[in-house]
Amino acid sequence: MQARLERENRIAATDRPEGRLGPETGSMAWPWAVFFRAVKAYYEATGDPRIPAALEKNYLSYSVPELAMNRFVVNVEGMLWTYSLTGDRRLLDRAVAAWEEGASELTQANALDDSEFHMHGVTMNELLKIPMLLYSYTGEQKYLDAALHAMRKMEGPNLLVDGINSSSEALAGNDPLASHETCDVSDYTWTLGYYLMTTGDGQWADRIEKGIFNGGLGSITKDFKSMQYFSCPNQVIATGNSNHNGFKHGLTWMAYRPIHETECCIGNLHRFLPNYVARMWLKDKKGHPVAALYGPSSVEYDLGEGIGVRIQEETGYPFEEQVRFRFTFLRDGKETDQPVSMDFTYRIPAWCKAAEPGFKTVGKTWKTGEVLTVDLPMDIEIVDNPGTGTAVQRGPILYAFPVPAKVEEDTKVYENLAGKVSANPEFKSWSMTPAGRWNYALVRNRLNGLRVQSTGAKGFPFDPESVPLKIRVPVVGVKGWTLQENRYTPALPETVEAEGPVEYIDLVPYGSTTLRLTLFPEVNR
Repeated sequence: MQARLERENRIAATDRPEGRLGPETGSMAWPWAVFFRAVKAYYEATGDPRIPAALEKNYLSYSVPELAMNRFVVNVEGMLWTYSLTGDRRLLDRAVAAWEEGASELTQANALDDSEFHMHGVTMNELLKIPMLLYSYTGEQKYLDAALHAMRKMEGPNLLVDGINSSSEALAGNDPLASHETCDVSDYTWTLGYYLMTTGDGQWADRIEKGIFNGGLGSITKDFKSMQYFSCPNQVIATGNSNHNGFKHGLTWMAYRPIHETECCIGNLHRFLPNYVARMWLKDKKGHPVAALYGPSSVEYDLGEGIGVRIQEETGYPFEEQVRFRFTFLRDGKETDQPVSMDFTYRIPAWCKAAEPGFKTVGKTWKTGEVLTVDLPMDIEIVDNPGTGTAVQRGPILYAFPVPAKVEEDTKVYENLAGKVSANPEFKSWSMTPAGRWNYALVRNRLNGLRVQSTGAKGFPFDPESVPLKIRVPVVGVKGWTLQENRYTPALPETVEAEGPVEYIDLVPYGSTTLRLTLFPEVNR
C-alpha cells in the first residue's frame, strides 16, 4: 500500500520549477498520451485534485509550436480534459492554436481535402479524435466537418472486414492480406467513442462493437496471454517467420507472443475491452440513461431531486437477439414504488434490418419492476467485398473458418527481438501451422437458406471450446492454392479450379479464432 501511495504522489507532483512533468527527455508524444489516459482513469476513480492541477502546469509549460509538432498534438486530448476541470482558458486557446498550426500529419486542411492519406495507421487513429474534440469544446462547425471527412477518407480504402483499419505500420489498403496492428484496435475504438459521444450518431457504436468483437478478440489467444503485433482476416499460419506484410517481412510480427520487437501493442492490449465497457452506458442532455453498447451489466443513474434508477441489462448479446432492461427506481437510495418520469434511449444497430437504425427514446412514467425488451433480429449476411473475397456475418459478428492447427510452444530466441524472451513461464510464445485443409471456396449458388446452429456450450463465448453458435456453409477445395514459400498466407487465387466434391464446413465467431480463413474465393457448382 505504501509503495502504491508513493507512486501516486510522484505522478501528481513535480520538482521542476516550470511545472513540467517527467524526465528532461524532450518527448511528450506517445508517452504523454498514454500517461494522460492512466491519470484520467485514476482521477475518475479517486477525485484526487492534484491530478488536474499537475496536468495544467505541465501543459502550460509547453509553447504552441512544441505542442503542434507532429505526434505531440495528440496531447490536445489531455489539455481539453484538464480545461474542463480547471476552466483555465489558456489550455483551450493553446489546444486550438496547436491544431491550427498544421504541423502534424493530419491537419485541418488535409482533413477536408480529397487527397489520400499515407501515414502511420496508429498515428492516424490518435489524430482523428482531435478535430472532433475541438468541435465538442468550441462548437465550431469546421472542426466537425474536418473530423467526419477525415474519418471517411481513412476508412474508405483502409477499413478491413473485421472492423479495424489496416496498419502495417502505414495504412495498407483493404486487400485480403492487409493487416492491422493490435494497437489500432484500442486507438481506433477509443477515438470512435468520442465520435459517438459528441455526435450521438449510432453508426459509431456499430463500428466500436464490430472492431472489438472481431478484430480485437481475433488478435489474441483467448487466455489473453499472447497476441499478434499484426493481425489479418486471412491468416492460415502464425509462426516466427510468417509475417506476410511488407514491413518486417518474414519476421515474428504475426506470431502469437507475450513479447514483441516493439512493445506498444502489448501495452495497448488491455485497453480495447474497457473501451467497450466505458461506452456501454451514456447520458442524454437531461442526464437520463442511454444504452449505447450492449452486454450483461448493471448501472445506476442519479435523475436528480433524490431520485435514481438502477438498470439491470440481461442478454447474451452479441449472440442473442434480445436485450432486456429491468428497472428499479430509488428515492434517497432506497427502492421505491413511486412512478418516475424518465426518458430511456437504446440503439438499433445498422445491421438490424427489422427497424430503422439509430437511437430510439421511450419517454414515459415508469415503475419499479418494469422490463423493456428490445428485439434485434440478426440475419445471416453474405458480405461481398469486390476484389477482396466474400465473408459471412450475423449481427455484429463476423464468422470465419477456424483452420485446424498444430500448436507448439516457440522457445526460439530471435535475432530481431534482441534476445528478448518471456520472463513468465505462464506467458508463452506459440508456433501455429495448418494441420488440415483450409484452402476452400464458397459455393455461391448454394448459400441461400444458411442457418445458425446452437452448440449449447457455456463459458467464455469467444473460447474455441465454448462458441455458442456456428454457421455451416457449402465449399469446395481449391486446387493449387497453397502456402506461399511454405511459410506465408497466400493471396486469394485469381481463378478458382475446384478440387473434390461440395462439402460443408462450420464457421465460428471470428474472435474465437487464431488461424482462420475469413475472406473466401467463390465458385458456382
